[in-house]
Amino acid sequence: MRVALVTPPMGSLTQPALSLPSLAAVLRPAGHDVVQQDVGIAALDGVLTRDGVSALRERIERSQGDHADGPRPRGRRMHAEAALVIARHVAEQIDEAKAILRDPRRFFDAAQYCFAVDVVRLSLEVASFAYSPFWIQARGGDYGCPVTYSEVRRLALDGNADPFAGILEDRLMPALLTGGVDVVGISVTYVEQLVPAFRLAYLTKLISSRTRVVMGGAAIILAEPRLRAEPAAHEWVDAYVFGEGEAVLLSLLDALGGTSVALPRPRVHLAGDLAEELGCPWVDADERLDFDALPCPDYSGLNLDDYLSPEPVLMLSSARGCYHRRCAFCNFALSFAKALSQRSLPALAADIETLQRQFGVRHIFFADDCIPPKRCTAIGNAVRSLPEPLAWATNVRFEPQFTRPVLQDLRAGGCVSLIFGHESASQRVLDLMDKGTTSEAAKRIVADASRSEIAVHLMNFIGFPGESPAEAQQTVDYLVAARQQITSFGLVEYHVTEASPVERDPARFGVSGLRRANALELVPKYVFSSDEHAPKRTRTREFKRALGRLLQAYPYDDRFLDGPIGAHSLLYIAERQTTRFEVMFGPEARDPDAILRGRPALREGTIILRQGGGKVLYHPPSSAYAAVNRRHWAWVKMIDGHIALSSLMLQTCPAPGTRALRDVLREHAANVAAKALQLEASGVLRFDL
Repeated sequence: MRVALVTPPMGSLTQPALSLPSLAAVLRPAGHDVVQQDVGIAALDGVLTRDGVSALRERIERSQGDHADGPRPRGRRMHAEAALVIARHVAEQIDEAKAILRDPRRFFDAAQYCFAVDVVRLSLEVASFAYSPFWIQARGGDYGCPVTYSEVRRLALDGNADPFAGILEDRLMPALLTGGVDVVGISVTYVEQLVPAFRLAYLTKLISSRTRVVMGGAAIILAEPRLRAEPAAHEWVDAYVFGEGEAVLLSLLDALGGTSVALPRPRVHLAGDLAEELGCPWVDADERLDFDALPCPDYSGLNLDDYLSPEPVLMLSSARGCYHRRCAFCNFALSFAKALSQRSLPALAADIETLQRQFGVRHIFFADDCIPPKRCTAIGNAVRSLPEPLAWATNVRFEPQFTRPVLQDLRAGGCVSLIFGHESASQRVLDLMDKGTTSEAAKRIVADASRSEIAVHLMNFIGFPGESPAEAQQTVDYLVAARQQITSFGLVEYHVTEASPVERDPARFGVSGLRRANALELVPKYVFSSDEHAPKRTRTREFKRALGRLLQAYPYDDRFLDGPIGAHSLLYIAERQTTRFEVMFGPEARDPDAILRGRPALREGTIILRQGGGKVLYHPPSSAYAAVNRRHWAWVKMIDGHIALSSLMLQTCPAPGTRALRDVLREHAANVAAKALQLEASGVLRFDL
């Protein structure tokens, strides 16, 4: 059968997901003709062009009267005047920015990289304003409404819901379906991809009504109970696959081809007419192929050149499932219901060699939920025996076996970055979470990894049930104090996830009044209270305050287009041989005269200052001047596009008071200065220091 595997918009801009290559690797040896395409990055690449951004600008001009004074959901909308100034600048620079991000030399020039990242981000802001309330960032976005099936369906049919609809309908999907396709498989990783995923399903049926549509992926797993109960869920989708898809999709394709095979009831949900047509028997057993016997993920034919990276950074898995499986906040077991399944080291080494031989891969991210220390060591040893060098990164836990000698061996074996689930610096809170780690071991491992020249990324959240404000502050204090050892941080506000231990047994965690915020949402959000919890509004305010302090302590944490733990940071860490972002974007990127000499057009371009949640824009040739988020902005003086750093510091720092406050202000002033240098490095603002 001819099968088209696709991923919808709102995924990664810099590297492919693992899902399509994993499926293609199984279907092709079984005799199926498989084409695979990240339709999302292809659509975005088509929108982010000079003509595409100019079209966005024209759309803003046409609707300026409707949006200029209208609501701006969650403060993400810009004034129309500012959007128009930005759009003019972006339209002139977007093709150059994408060329920089795809160039193996210019990508590693910090000044050019920062310039390109800012242009791409601004282009996404322009797209968001043009299609408000839709908004998109380099890492996610949403449609400004509850994710119910009725809303997803409405938006999927709306050609004005987002900037992708036209290019999907007019170009990408007709081209994909040319020549006849029997089955379209849509892999949906993120909740924000649900609308474009169902649009792909709708367009498939519109263009080729006989083509069968199968949908699966992490977001579909999260939505399983609602999709099974939704009467209209099969309007465009013939089958939903829940969980690991290789075995189920193979069986389903056999059934569609006329072979009588049993289908696993827990893992597939068929439209009624298709179930009747196939007449296949059902079995209640799960269906899962031996992970170690699966072929290497097959990336061939995927549109790798569309990603905004200078070379491919591909994903592999050394195992499926989590060896801990007890964290109270986690519902990872929904995706991998059975026990941990590991790939043998010879098979994994063969996978790496295959990707190196086929694509010249020099960087790999192991997409395991977490890899134990012994397994990490074995991977490092296998990498050392490869014919070509490899830099790699993965997720791990703070296991005491990560000693300094072990970490040094990992670094020698190509490991350049480790992402730790830190969660909290409070031992009591870690125990509440059933995390199974200790804060003391975490501090020691962070220090040892840093000394071993491995980048340390810590993932955290605050607001877990039972956590006190003082314990949340303890986490923030540690992240600030250890910032010379920590490469980057992640901080989110805790929310209950379906099928996690907290959701299944809320009373055990002191949670009361747990309920779904909207009973119709495909992926539920929960509201709750607990004895030690402040009201939701207070918790959110405290979270924002904590995040603001951390962003001051880590002024370069947002420098990479895809975030501090994406493909770009892995490339930079391996290339620059340093774990410090401030070194990567250091002295050579701080000389504004050098930047202006390298890109003289910037002297005449739009100047954007972002600080304290506000934006000021100035365009010297036209004298256009606009302010955004005026309510949150402390005005600063701008003359000919120049600004005095002292003015910026005075405007952003409150009046000194106590000695403790003066100490805080001194640290804040230093971070403001660092932010100023970062803006210089981006080439969009010149400071008079």
